Amino acid sequence: MQKRKPKKYFCETKVGGNGVYDPLTGKWTHQVPAHLVSYRVNDLSKYVLYLNKAFPDWRYTNVFDNLSADKKRLGSFTKKNAPKGRSLEET
Repeated sequence: MQKRKPKKYFCETKVGGNGVYDPLTGKWTHQVPAHLVSYRVNDLSKYVLYLNKAFPDWRYTNVFDNLSADKKRLGSFTKKNAPKGRSLEET
């Protein structure tokens, strides 16, 4: 059986933490506490499509090199500045 190739990128994404303003109390309440989700991916554009479907309130994602030993950060993206290509070279 053929061995799988390791994923190219390690992505850490902040999701949740959307506040809702209650005019009766005059305070902001958080419906979903903010937390981080982590995935190993090859295709950044498909990852963004998945995030938009599974976590519509995601804030930002940090992209790290999954193949190197030091896990150097390669980039950071927000929902408005999402990667458009499959890899960072195409973005």
